Amino acid sequence: VFQMQETILTLPVVEAEELIEVPMLVNANQVMNYYDSSKSEGELMHALTHYEGVYRPSQSVCYSMDGKVFEVTAMVSGTVSEVYTDELMGKSVAVDVGNGLVITYQSLSNVQVIPGQMIQQFEVLGLASENKFHEDLGIHVQITAHKDGQLIDPEQLIHQKVSEIN
Repeated sequence: VFQMQETILTLPVVEAEELIEVPMLVNANQVMNYYDSSKSEGELMHALTHYEGVYRPSQSVCYSMDGKVFEVTAMVSGTVSEVYTDELMGKSVAVDVGNGLVITYQSLSNVQVIPGQMIQQFEVLGLASENKFHEDLGIHVQITAHKDGQLIDPEQLIHQKVSEIN
C-alpha cells in the first residue's frame, strides 16, 4: 500500500520596492522648480522665489492645479515624523521614508495624519492650500526633500526607489 504525504511549501513574500511618485493623483502642474545651477536657463527662471522684494533660489518644487484645491498624497510609504505649522510655509507634514530620506509636504490644509503614523503610498495627507512665502502661486503644494540631512532636488526622486537615492 502506497501512502502519500501532503507537503505544504511556504514561500517568502517579497514585495517589490515602490517607486516614488508625484504627490497627487490629479493632473496638477509643476509651477516651481528646485534651483540647481546645472539646469537650463528656462528651468532656472521657474526656480526663483520672490519674497519681501528679494529673489531667492527655490529649495523645493511646487505643484498647482489652476487655483483649485486638490488632495496631496504620499509620494512613497513611510512614517510621519512631524506635523507642524510654519508661519511662512503653512501646515507641513514631514515623512521619513527610510534610507536617510525625509520628504516634507508644505502649504497644506485639512491635515489627516499624525506624528508616528505609518502611511502608505498615495494615502491622502491633506489638501493643497496657500502660504505666505509663495502667495503668487495661490493654492499649491510645496515639496522639499532631505537626504541624510542635506537638501536635495525632490524632482530627481520621481520614479526612483528609496534604496537608490544617494
